[in-house]
Amino acid sequence: MGISNEEFLFLSEEEKYKVLKENNIKIHPLLWMLLSDYLKNSIHTIYWIATERVESDPPGAITHEDGKKIIERCDQLKKSLTKMQNELLQAKED
Repeated sequence: MGISNEEFLFLSEEEKYKVLKENNIKIHPLLWMLLSDYLKNSIHTIYWIATERVESDPPGAITHEDGKKIIERCDQLKKSLTKMQNELLQAKED
């Protein structure tokens, strides 16, 4: 492919799309569907934790515990997306 997985990780989003397009990297529709569901569920979880506090009666600040849950969920999401990205790049190199 001409670019390592590590180098790819540090490209801007626009540069990443360019590499994917130039190398004709395709993602199976089932994978797109699973990724879409995973992202929707992760975003919904983060939204639910935040709105539960903000929309409570009376409204309250997000607690330290809830803040940690949001950060943990974001970290899980980031790790999963990075792993998927690496797997796609590795498959293309093979």
